[in-house]
Amino acid sequence: MKRNFSIILLCVVAVTVLTLFAASKATAFSDEPCYGLNYDYCPAPAMSQTKSPWTITLSEPVLTQDGNFEWNYFISNGAGTITGSNFAAFLIPDCCKMLTDKIKVFKELSSPSNLFVSKVGEGEATLKFGMYNQQAFVVKGTPDSSGNWKIVTNTNHKTRSTIIIKSGNNVYQFEMAVPGCPLATSPQPIGGRTHSECINTGQETTTPFYVGNLGPFPANHDDVSFYIVRNMDREGCAAKIWVCRGLYCPNCTNEVCPIGENSVCDEITGQTQSSGTILEASLIRSCPDENFSIKTGSPYYKYTFNSGGVTYVYCLDLSNYEYVDPSLCTGE
Repeated sequence: MKRNFSIILLCVVAVTVLTLFAASKATAFSDEPCYGLNYDYCPAPAMSQTKSPWTITLSEPVLTQDGNFEWNYFISNGAGTITGSNFAAFLIPDCCKMLTDKIKVFKELSSPSNLFVSKVGEGEATLKFGMYNQQAFVVKGTPDSSGNWKIVTNTNHKTRSTIIIKSGNNVYQFEMAVPGCPLATSPQPIGGRTHSECINTGQETTTPFYVGNLGPFPANHDDVSFYIVRNMDREGCAAKIWVCRGLYCPNCTNEVCPIGENSVCDEITGQTQSSGTILEASLIRSCPDENFSIKTGSPYYKYTFNSGGVTYVYCLDLSNYEYVDPSLCTGE
């Protein structure tokens, strides 16, 4: 039997928060990451840079089967080889938000095999690179002749930092892309007001369902709700969005959803909209170019919310009712 897919606007809680004071410290790395929405004033970190005779080139991070990301760097000199360098070292940010945001480097999956990963502020011993820096740690290694580096981490976010190559008595410094922290949430302006709403989505069924020829999936495994916090200005665009595995935005209140090990809600990180994004004007609100879409597939559903020049994407695995990396929701 054909089921109707429903999107229900539950409620709008008006004028819930008055932001009386908003302060932000200009701390390196995690408070002002140089990527995504911050490209308006901070250019995207370079993917390749040359400091004669050396060149370092980074390919786009690749999602692995176990959910981590490979960062593949190629280091070469004018002769097409890296032979002759003493070592290369990367300064990686120590994310400040919470323990789950910390960047992990998996040495056993990375190469070269002699990688050293310092503690925050410890740095490396030869040049004292990164020593006393309480916002970063160092990944150091002695390259082999191939020049290929594979650093496996738990993040695909890029930020700007320093990479060095020590060759003889010379030290070459590069400012380019390294693994970075999640996008920092922009503070509300002084005097800014917000309101929230909850949107439910899901199939109207109480029995297991199929998507195409795959399934059955438990009846509640497509029950998703979105807790949207909006700016109460003339446009009313989304300021924050949480997505919850369950209806009615469970325990979300006062502009926040619960987080932690047992939480079913996650805050979605927004990214600047790409030039090929299909947009449409909203007839309900004045926020420009706002829309919401669900792309059904199996075993993944892709939820996309565009609002005020920002795109929020959530990918749900119907088989286990868990969030997965959005790259799995491409639909190809």
